[in-house]
Amino acid sequence: MAGVMAAAALVVATPATGALVVRDDVDSADVTLTADPGETNRVVVREEPGGFRFVDTGAVLRTSTCTRVNDHEVFCPGIAETLIVEVGDGDDSVDVSAAPIALDDGGAGDDELVAAVAAGGEGADVLRGIAVGGRFRGGPGGDTVLGGP
Repeated sequence: MAGVMAAAALVVATPATGALVVRDDVDSADVTLTADPGETNRVVVREEPGGFRFVDTGAVLRTSTCTRVNDHEVFCPGIAETLIVEVGDGDDSVDVSAAPIALDDGGAGDDELVAAVAAGGEGADVLRGIAVGGRFRGGPGGDTVLGGP
């Protein structure tokens, strides 16, 4: 029986590396995904009944404050005032069109960001707007900005 329990613990253990999804420790109003250096992230964030789902098919996700569904998916129950996605270096893609309270920071690399508020950083980024009054900052590099509604 102890061997089965130890094996089960290994299956649900949080990995030591990978993008980290956490609620802030002050008032739990913000949820942040921060990628590890060197990852190529493919992030989709969506608001669902009861909380927010983070999916990254390009990298492993880990968390200490939300629910880890599997290696590439984390669910954060409850409400949030702001979602922050920081993918850092690499050629990343982020789509937060189903979670309009999100802020994206692509960092270095050629990124594709779909959001209401986004910063591309260095590289040839594509920023796609999803809302009237969105704000975008491309940064150094040949960027493309496409408006939403």
